[in-house]
This record gives sequence, structure tokens and C-alpha cells, in this order.
Amino acid sequence: MNGLLGAAIMFSPLVSGHAAASRPDAWAGLGLGGIIMTFGVARLLAPEEFRALSWANLALGACILVSPWLLRFASNDDLMWAGVAVGTAVMVLAGTSARVTELIRQKSFARERVSV
Repeated sequence: MNGLLGAAIMFSPLVSGHAAASRPDAWAGLGLGGIIMTFGVARLLAPEEFRALSWANLALGACILVSPWLLRFASNDDLMWAGVAVGTAVMVLAGTSARVTELIRQKSFARERVSV
């Protein structure tokens, strides 16, 4: 899901026409969305190997969440609420992914200890 949200963040400035205006929020969306998408796909392909990417996506989601105020486009209600909603969703999904992976790892470790 974070891969899809990252793609949505990345392509939204292109679809809305904000990228053509060279606005800071458009460039932030392109960059952060691309990173979130890449990390999400990496986690999907190898969840045990790239656990730290979930925590990185959580931090990137927080950046998306506060970007309307940091980049001064909070006066545009549509963009502000989109940033808040998508940033929150990325954070929740990333945190859940990290926690579930950790629980699976602990359960696997406990099974290994019992079988030895």
C-alpha cells in the first residue's frame, strides 16, 4: 500500500499541473513520493531484509504530513488535507508493517529456541 501511496504522491503534481509551475510542494511530492514508493516496493519484495525501510517510510510520512506548513501551501485546503491524509496513511501503514514484521520475527525466533 505504501508503494501505491508513494506513486500517488509522486504523480499528483504532474496530474494537477503543479509541476509545470516549479512549485516547492510539487518537487517535494515528486521526491518524497518516489522514495516512499521505492521503499514500499522493496519491503514488499523482501520484508525480512529491509525492515528499517518501514521506519524510514514512517519518517517520510511525517514529512508529508507537515509539508503543507513547512512549504507554505496550507492555505490551499485541498492540498493541505491531501498531505495530511496521505502522510497519516503512510505513517500508519509503515508503523504497522514494521511492528508486524517484528512480531513475526519474534515468533520465528521463539519457535527456533523451542525446537533446539
